[in-house]
Amino acid sequence: MKIESCQTNTDVVLEKMIQQLQLRLVAEPDNGDLLYFLGVSCYQLKNNEAAIPALQKAVQYHTSYDAEAYSLLSYIYEELKDYVQAMEMVELALGVLPCGRRKRDKVFLSNLLRGLGSLQLRLGSPGRAVDSYLKAVHSDKDFGEQVRAYSGYLLCLHYENGISNVELFAKHKKYQDFFANIKLFKHAKPKSKKKLRIGYLSPDFRSHVMFYFMYNLLTAYDHTAYEVLCYSLGDADGFTELLQSKVDGWRTVHYSDYAGAAQLIYEDEIDILVELGGHSCNGGLPILAYKPAPVQVSGLGYVNTTGLAAVDYFLTDRYVDPPGAGDHEFVEKLYRLPHSQFSYTGRSDAKEPQGAACIRNKFITFGCFNNFAKITKEVLQIWQAIMASIPDSRLLLKTEIFNGASACDLAKGRLQNAGFDLERVELRGDSLDYLNEYLSVDIALDTFPYPGGGTTFDALYMGIPVLTLKGQRHGARFGYSILKNLGLDAWVAESEAEYIAKAIEFSKHPTLLDTLHKTLRAGMLESPLMDEKQYMKDIECMYQSMWQSYQSKFMQ
Repeated sequence: MKIESCQTNTDVVLEKMIQQLQLRLVAEPDNGDLLYFLGVSCYQLKNNEAAIPALQKAVQYHTSYDAEAYSLLSYIYEELKDYVQAMEMVELALGVLPCGRRKRDKVFLSNLLRGLGSLQLRLGSPGRAVDSYLKAVHSDKDFGEQVRAYSGYLLCLHYENGISNVELFAKHKKYQDFFANIKLFKHAKPKSKKKLRIGYLSPDFRSHVMFYFMYNLLTAYDHTAYEVLCYSLGDADGFTELLQSKVDGWRTVHYSDYAGAAQLIYEDEIDILVELGGHSCNGGLPILAYKPAPVQVSGLGYVNTTGLAAVDYFLTDRYVDPPGAGDHEFVEKLYRLPHSQFSYTGRSDAKEPQGAACIRNKFITFGCFNNFAKITKEVLQIWQAIMASIPDSRLLLKTEIFNGASACDLAKGRLQNAGFDLERVELRGDSLDYLNEYLSVDIALDTFPYPGGGTTFDALYMGIPVLTLKGQRHGARFGYSILKNLGLDAWVAESEAEYIAKAIEFSKHPTLLDTLHKTLRAGMLESPLMDEKQYMKDIECMYQSMWQSYQSKFMQ
């Protein structure tokens, strides 16, 4: 029987190239260029253990590829979740990158600055990230690089405590300036049709937190009244294949070919285009700027206005944006769903809630699984005040950056500076059993001004009550909306002082906590947060309303 090799032709070529490079290095062991190409080839063969030392040795000889070598090292360390080392490599790349070289190097500079901003944000330095993204905007005249960098800049601003809503709105409106000279598609009078064509545009049709909030949109719609087409801007995986099997049409588009993607959507005659990424990484807003669909909506994946004149509506709910409040902070018309703007799909890998851990431990464990960038100095001050008032309490922090020892050391330094006793704090990295680790937590502490979204739903699904601070703008009130929809009004604080007081008071009642741990999931299943039928009824009512409003413009 003939056995087919699993090795690809590309792998064979790479292995031969590596052998040739290694032979040449025997004669020229200090040839930095050869070492660089060896590192690149090993990386392409997915052999990071060989790529790292080759690249590290290459830069010792100061070759013309030093910046590229440091950049690739940064990428490898980021894959390995060693974000501190990755950031150091980007900084070294920027330090050796010559100025005034050919255009490719200007684009490379912008890429490096965006990468630096992303890493700085991950490691909890949003102020530094803001500066890096702005430098990236001004470092290159390439349209795609500029808009991606400016989106990164806008996203970082939400992690800062000192920025006002007025300032945030003004900076988002400037996003429109990038598209001042593009030609918009024109749309004829709408025809009578049996089904509305809904298009969803996202970089996250994959294993991603957004999967659990878009699943019902793509699987529970009324097939007799709607056709659904998805436009994917990201990589595919098993989650992608599942979603692809549920909808009427699927297109994979490249996030940098904005005009081409817009042309494709226009030719597909989409009636309502819903963009789910906003200013998050590789989002589809530049495509919406061309107005490929007559009605365009954004929401769910981003916490603020798009800033684009071509976007008609922003999806929200009556708790995040109470009627009459916040409208002036959006260029879009706010469409408020009557319940929650989110519909959460529970995860199949979740254990059953087991009751409060404090019953077994005899002490309270507070926890936060939000990304580290949201844990600001002000948040730590509040948490430290809570811990100081409950001497035997513990704090569990879990996030992907803690997979690296250097990031743990950085976090411990910040915690120590904030007055924490590190003996009472545990840091855990990302893991496959992420959800089940919530069972170690008694009370989840939400962050501010940028609260949790997916992590709040996950905690509640695992039976963990979440204490949130009601913020002063759309993106700061997600926790408030989630808890209101679940009937947990008591777990919403109106001020930092009340947040501290509630945390202390709830910790005194282990029996109450135990009851909540055992009943919250059942409450979620019965609430608007997981009622897919009601949610889709609200969503489809929204689509009908938007389409009727569009049609009425041609009847005046």
